[in-house]
Amino acid sequence: MRRVLEKTNKKINTQDFYGRTPLHYCLQNEGLTHEQHKEVAIINITFGASVIIKETEGKTPLDLYDENKCKRYEKTTRSKKKQDLKELLERLSIPSEILSRGPDAVKAFKDALKNGEITVVNSRLMFLGQEGSGKTSCVKAMLGKEFNKAEPSTDGIVTTKTVFQTVGKDYSIWEEQKDVDEIERTKQIREHAIATNVAKTFDFTASTSSSDRGRIAFPSTSASPLEGTSAASVSEIDPRKMSSLSPVFIRRFKEKTISEDRGESTGLLHEMRVSTNQLNEMRKKVIDKLANKSSEPSDVTCIWDYAGQLEYFITHRIFITDGNSYGVVFSLVDALDKLAKRRDPKKGHFEMTNLQMIIFWIRLIYEYAVLLRGSEEKPLINGIIASPTISLIGTSYTHLDVDDMFDRIFKELEGTPYERHVDRERYAVDNTTALDEGIQRLKIKVGGFMKSMARTVPLNWMDFQIEVQEAGKTTLRMSLDKIAKIADQCGINEDNVIHVLNYLNDLGIILYSPT
Repeated sequence: MRRVLEKTNKKINTQDFYGRTPLHYCLQNEGLTHEQHKEVAIINITFGASVIIKETEGKTPLDLYDENKCKRYEKTTRSKKKQDLKELLERLSIPSEILSRGPDAVKAFKDALKNGEITVVNSRLMFLGQEGSGKTSCVKAMLGKEFNKAEPSTDGIVTTKTVFQTVGKDYSIWEEQKDVDEIERTKQIREHAIATNVAKTFDFTASTSSSDRGRIAFPSTSASPLEGTSAASVSEIDPRKMSSLSPVFIRRFKEKTISEDRGESTGLLHEMRVSTNQLNEMRKKVIDKLANKSSEPSDVTCIWDYAGQLEYFITHRIFITDGNSYGVVFSLVDALDKLAKRRDPKKGHFEMTNLQMIIFWIRLIYEYAVLLRGSEEKPLINGIIASPTISLIGTSYTHLDVDDMFDRIFKELEGTPYERHVDRERYAVDNTTALDEGIQRLKIKVGGFMKSMARTVPLNWMDFQIEVQEAGKTTLRMSLDKIAKIADQCGINEDNVIHVLNYLNDLGIILYSPT
C-alpha cells in the first residue's frame, strides 16, 4: 500500500459505490491483527486519509472499527487496544499545529471539517546550512539550471520564482513553474475538489435527446446549455454519494437543481461564495469531470533557500514549520572538526565546528517544527522517517570516500530525539550539474516525502487562506476587525477566527500577533 500511494496520483479519500474509502475497508477488516490495523491505518492517515468521511449508511471509518469484532486481537486487551488506536488515529488526522493549541482549537477544526474538507499537498522544500555551503547551486541543479561559479551569497530568504512540480511516478523530473501564481493554483485545486465532490452526487445515463446533450442541472443565472461537451445529462442525485458534501450544500443544491428556481439561485451562490463567472467555470469543471475529461491540478511545491549568516538566525522560528521537507547542506571538503568558515574570510570563523554546525541546523528544525508545536511523537513516513523530514546533503563531491563523514554525523545523532527525522541516505552531490547521481536520488526521495505529507483541512479554512493571501498582495497588515469580516464571508464565526489565525501563523503563511 505504501508503494502504491507513493507512486499513484489517485487521492486517498476516493470513495467507491458504497461511499467507502480505503480507510473504511482497513478498519472494518476482521482478519487483521492489531499491529496490522495500526500500521495500515497510519499509512492511510499519513497520506491524508480522513476519519470523518461517511459512507452511504452514514458511518465513518472509526464507526466501522467500533463494530469490528477484531477476532485476531488478544481477548484480554482487545477493548483497550481498539480505544488506543482510535485515539491515535484521531490525533494523527489533526495537524500538529491544531493539537498544540489545545482542545478548543481541536473542536473548532473538527466542527469546520463537517462542512467540507480538502486534501492538499503544499509542503515546502527548505534548504538550510552555513553560508557558502552551496545551497543555491544545489537548488539550481535540482531544477536543471546552469551552474554559476560566481553565485552571490543569499541574503535573507530567497524562494524560487514560485513553484515546481514533480513529473513521473518516481519524482525524478522536477519542472519549475514560471509565471504561476501560488494563490491561483490553490484556487484551482479548491475548485477541482468541489467539482469532484459535486460530480460524485450524480448518477447519470447516456441521453439520446439532442436538446439535453451537454446540459447539467446546475444552478445558473443563464438558461443556455453548455455546448461541445460529451457529458450525459443528469438523471438524478444519488443519495449514496452525498456524504462528501456538507448537509447545507446538499439541501440547497437539491432544491435548486430539482426546482431550477433561477430566482433564488443567488442564495446558493452566496453559500458557495462564488461569483457567476466562477460558477460557470465550476459548472464546466463538473461536466468535464463527469465526462472524465478534466485533469487534476498538479501538486506544486515551493523551494526556500535560506541565508546562512548568523544575522538571520532569529527569523528562522517564523518559517521553520512542520509538514515540510528540509535539506541541511554542508561542504564535503571542510573537515568536521575544524571551525566553520564564513564566506568572507575577513570575518574569521564561526564559534562552532563544521560538525556542530550541521547538528545545530538539525536541532533547530526539530525545536521549531516539532517541540514548538507541542507534538514530540510524529508518525513515520514510509515507515522509516518522521515529519518534518531532514536530508543531509554534502556538496563539492569529488568522488573521494566520504562515508566516514556521514558515519560520524549519524553517530552524533544516535539517541537524540531528532534522529528519527533524518534520512539515512548519503547525498554526496556534485551541484555543478543537474545530471549528478546524488542530485537525482535526492529528487526522487524528497519528492516521495512531500507527496506523503498531504494535509486534510476544512474547506472554509482554505477559502479564508486564499482570501487573506489575496489581500496580502496589496497590504502588509490588517486589523482583527477586517480579518473577522473576511472570516465571516468564508463561513467562520467570530469565536473560531482565532483558531484559524493561529493555524496559519504556525504554518508560516501569516504573522499573527494576539496582542
